[in-house]
Amino acid sequence: MNPTIGVVDSSGQPLTGDAANLTLSVITDGVAAAYAGDITELGAGRYAVEVAEAGTLQSVTGVTSTEGGVVIPASWHNVPNVGSVALTLTVLDDQLVPLAVPGLKVTLQNSTQTDQGIYDWTDALGQVHVSRDPGTYKATVLTTPQYAQAAAATVIVVGPAPEEHEITVVYSALPVAVNPTGCACYMDMLNADGLTPVGAGLGSLRVKQVIARSAGDTLVWADDKDNDAPRLTNAAGRVSIELPQGRTFILVATWPDGREEPREILVPVAASKDIGQYFQPYTAAAP
Repeated sequence: MNPTIGVVDSSGQPLTGDAANLTLSVITDGVAAAYAGDITELGAGRYAVEVAEAGTLQSVTGVTSTEGGVVIPASWHNVPNVGSVALTLTVLDDQLVPLAVPGLKVTLQNSTQTDQGIYDWTDALGQVHVSRDPGTYKATVLTTPQYAQAAAATVIVVGPAPEEHEITVVYSALPVAVNPTGCACYMDMLNADGLTPVGAGLGSLRVKQVIARSAGDTLVWADDKDNDAPRLTNAAGRVSIELPQGRTFILVATWPDGREEPREILVPVAASKDIGQYFQPYTAAAP
């Protein structure tokens, strides 16, 4: 399997070109072993490794020698493949010339999605290899900042010969600030199932208060408070607001069930910033 770890700098921005600086370990049921395999950079601070499935609980963790860098580990629960038909599931994006997408988590469940299912991460070819008995299944791809699945894909297994199936995900470029001194602060809002975006216009993000200016700033900035027009989620559940770099704001996120969560955010000196990590303690109610 090919799990994906993340690497970010001290401000939470993705670290690229860091593969050679990583020292990783694979932990299987509590026993750690040094990782000596290949590390493939996937982009946006994501790195894929190749791990042999073993035991029940596994994870990949480690450190980077880059000053201030932090490794975001990957962990998973191995569920044995059970079935007589070998399946290859290929995840492709929705561009005019579809591209295979590596490093995405794919779960294959029964048609009613009531069982635990089996899951794996797509390899360098955008594929996962599993086996199931003939029947109808649902394949879901875990949403990431750049890829989302409109709906679970139906996979009909006939057998007995090996089969190949394709799953399409929607590509979404990361927000980038228009103003060179601005930062696009964004987050992806999901329902409690962890798969379904909240939908267009159902979530929002707005400025409540300006806390501090950036160093050397001689201007006084008005507190927009409740008069600030909120930015709304798009169909993929993403909401983005462009703010000046180096200033500290209180931002308020609103979920479809009416829940509001304020967070104090220091806007980094960067073109974009995923601020979803600051709101993670609360998830939206499922529809």
